[in-house]
Amino acid sequence: MIICPKSIIEPPRKEMRLERGSFRNNFGLESISDKIKFSAFMRKNESFPENFSIGLTVYPNDESGSFCLLRYNGPHGDHVNNLLDSDPHFGFHIHQATAENIEKGFSNKERIFNKILSENHLYEENGNLYIDTKPESLYSAVLQFAQTVAKISNMRLYKREVVENLFYEILEEIVKEKLNRFHPKLHVFPLPEREDLEVDYAFDIKPCPVYLFGVKGTAKARLTTISCQAFQIFNLKFKGFAVHEDFDILSKKDRNRITSATDKQFVSLDDFRNNAVQVFEREAA
Repeated sequence: MIICPKSIIEPPRKEMRLERGSFRNNFGLESISDKIKFSAFMRKNESFPENFSIGLTVYPNDESGSFCLLRYNGPHGDHVNNLLDSDPHFGFHIHQATAENIEKGFSNKERIFNKILSENHLYEENGNLYIDTKPESLYSAVLQFAQTVAKISNMRLYKREVVENLFYEILEEIVKEKLNRFHPKLHVFPLPEREDLEVDYAFDIKPCPVYLFGVKGTAKARLTTISCQAFQIFNLKFKGFAVHEDFDILSKKDRNRITSATDKQFVSLDDFRNNAVQVFEREAA
């Protein structure tokens, strides 16, 4: 994607614009062969022009969001290459997404990182985090900034707590990425009179539709069990699938109940990501 021929569809401004201490410019591109959208960005620090950033971002056609493919950075202090790499860079350096990182979900992690910043109203510029605030709100802004930095600076905490907090968002990304060809429908009520029995995703697969439930914790496991049992009582023809955040945290009774009520379970998001396509292809065969 980096070297594929591209055409400019949104030209850059004639002069860079000064915003938040940096001169900025962008322009939009599109690949000539498959019409994938890109944007190129340029940043230069107002006080330290050697602190610059020039990069290329891609917006894939088959998934939501974006991720940075390539970025050339000048020296800007202690900064790491990516969220999975603890080696800091002090001089000129290049960040480049590899096919391996993308395949392993690096782009998802980058989007999660950006989501954390967005939800906490923080911004990232050349490896530095900052928050805009007014003098009268300085104290609360400092606390908010510190809490956000603490969450994203510890990689063990990041990988565990963020994945937990964003379980359903990550599940949605996997469904869109892996199972979009099976035409998933969000938030389906197979029994219209029972609004308490909601299916997270319904797939119109013959001969029986697949009802997919994201299961985060004991409460959702029990609701999934109740829902599938109710559908069975009303003689609905379906296959019930469950994707667990962590199957092992459920009690033995809850594991037995949901196993009895559903047709297929994925014990974790990784299990679902790695095996969902094969399972759904067998159902559709």
